[in-house]
Order: sequence, then C-alpha cells, then structure tokens
Amino acid sequence: MFERLTEELAFIGIHDVVIPIVLFFVSLGLGLIAEKIGIAYFHKLAQRTEFEGDDRIVESLKGMPTLWGVLVGVAVVFQTTTIPEKYVGTINKALIVIAIFSVTRIVEKIVSTFMDHLGQKTGHAVPSTSIFNNIIKLSIYILGALMALHVLGISITPLITALGIGGLAVALALQSTLANLFAGIQIILSKQVSIGDYIRIGTGEEGYVTDITWRNTTITALQNNVIIVPNSNMSTLNIVNYGRDLKDLSFPVSVGVSYDSDLDHVERVLIALVLQMQKDFADQMPEFEPTLRFGAFADSSINVTIHLRTKEYGFQFALRSEFVKRIHKQFREEGIEIPFPIRTLYVKPNSQSKEIV
Repeated sequence: MFERLTEELAFIGIHDVVIPIVLFFVSLGLGLIAEKIGIAYFHKLAQRTEFEGDDRIVESLKGMPTLWGVLVGVAVVFQTTTIPEKYVGTINKALIVIAIFSVTRIVEKIVSTFMDHLGQKTGHAVPSTSIFNNIIKLSIYILGALMALHVLGISITPLITALGIGGLAVALALQSTLANLFAGIQIILSKQVSIGDYIRIGTGEEGYVTDITWRNTTITALQNNVIIVPNSNMSTLNIVNYGRDLKDLSFPVSVGVSYDSDLDHVERVLIALVLQMQKDFADQMPEFEPTLRFGAFADSSINVTIHLRTKEYGFQFALRSEFVKRIHKQFREEGIEIPFPIRTLYVKPNSQSKEIV
C-alpha cells in the first residue's frame, strides 16, 4: 500500500507543490493576524464591560484563529494538488472533525459562562453548581461527538445499543455512586438547598454550602473547616436552612444589672448602643426598632434581654461579640454595675456555723 501511494505521489509536479505551500502559508498568516489583532480587540472590548463572562469567552477563543488557519491551509493544500481523491476525502473528514471539536469547546465555554451569569443574576432561579455545569458540558461534548461520528459516516445506532447493555451492568456496579448523583440533581432541582445558603444538617454540622458535585455536597463551617456530606445523606437528613426566603433573623443578647440600677437609664443606654451598631455595621445589620425586655429577678442581678437582627445567620457571632464589648465599656462609663454572681447563705442562729456572705 505504501509503495502504491508513493507511485501515485510521484506524478505530482513542482508547480503542484509550490502553489499549495504558498496558499497554506497565506491561510496560516491570516489565522495569525486574526489571532493577534482580533483577539486583542475583543479583549479590550471585554475589559470595558462589567460582565465578567466575556473575559472567559475571549480566553476560550485564544489559539482558535491560528488552528482554523492551519485547518483551512491544509484543506487548500490537498484540494489544489493532484493527490488521489480517496485520500483527500479522508483528510477532509479528519479536518472537519477537528474543527467540530474546536467549535464544541467554544460553545461549551459560552454556554457555561452564560449559565453562571444567569445563576448569579437570578439568585436561586437557575442553579450554578459543579454537578449542573458538568451535565451541561457533558451534553455539549456528546452532541459534538455525535456530529463528528456523522461526518465520519459511523452509525450511532449500534453504539447506542451497546451503551444501553453496558450501562445496565455499570448501573448495578455503581448503585451508591448513582444514588449520590441523582440525589444531587434532586437537591438542585428542588431548590431546597442552594450555593451560599447557611444550613445545619441533622448530624449537627453547620456552615455555608459552597458546592454540590456529582457525589458530595461541600459545606464550609465558620471555622473554615470543610464538611463533605454524600448527596444521598443530604436528601434524607433533616436540614435547617437559614439562607432561604427571609435571611434576616433575630438573636438575643442578655446582660444582668445591679438591683440598685436605674432601669430606665439602662434601657436608654442599651437602645443607643443598638442604634449605633446599626450605623457601624450597616452591611450586616438591617434597620429595625430596638426592643429589650427586663425578664427576671435573678440571684444577684435584674436580667435584661436585647434582640438584635442580622442580615445573615453567620454574621450573628461577630455582632454578638462586638455588642457585648460595647455594653461592658458603656456601662463602665455610665456607672451601671454588672454584678458578679453572688449567693447569700443564712444559717440558723442555734447552729455553730457562722453567717456566710
């Protein structure tokens, strides 16, 4: 076969070589010019917009004009030479397959970018997670592969049949993996848990949901510890979601004051502190009317509870710490006593024990 191909190529003249080579380098040069000028121009346009996704799209185009220039150049070379038609057809099919996969890659980047942007713009309306993005990418690449097989003249019907039989065996072997996969899809589509939600699961762990993959849900605790929970467990455990619907929530802070304190003065000081906290932490605390209640005559103090509000569940811990510090400082300046826990014991007079205070 190699000798026959050599004999067929021997009839190619010098002019049949020079012209195709020139055309190849012209096509390659046009691709390089488009790469250098076109990509740079689109990159400048992308930097002027607020949409971050266009930068990713331009990034995905890098190298493509050069590749397409090479493909066109190779196609022109084989069209303008006297190489036998049967070889030209095979080469053209190969070039088309390469072009299909290059375009498929660009389409995948564009679709993924717009899906991410749409997910951020619409909040929880369109999910933006690893499992969802991977399904979209896989679907696009499968479509590209089917187009390539069609160009190569390969029938996909026997392939689908073989995949169906093999898929049944794989499904039986990967029951737990598939259970996690479908549980992850169910979690996303039900919108009960989304990226950015602060949740507490039935086993006690809590934190922000950072990703939902084909196998696990990743939760980042406030201590930056990463908690990995299988999707099948997420679908069966009780979950408290603090990030759904109204994220604003109330949390109490209690303090005890001396029995000798002027309670009206205590109330004014605490309300002023809350109002100042709202101004200093406007990004974490919504505007609200401060409320406090004197709740109990304790052993050594009169207890008062102040209810603060926060925009997200995770903000409450830092806000509580800051508010306690401000209460301690302001009470000292105002002369309001926060008494130590004291218990007075009285002993019967006929006992030999003395009175202890």
